[in-house]
Amino acid sequence: MTIHYFHLNKTEGTLLKDWKNRAISLREIERRLNGSHTRISRKLKRNL
Repeated sequence: MTIHYFHLNKTEGTLLKDWKNRAISLREIERRLNGSHTRISRKLKRNL
């Protein structure tokens, strides 16, 4: 079984920070970025 990793590009990272600062929920951010809320949550824990 192969595990695929998806990374946020610089633009997505900037949007993520901006939306999080505006108190937008992880689920809404996930919808906007078309990604997993788990991936976004982990990214926030690592980098913010």
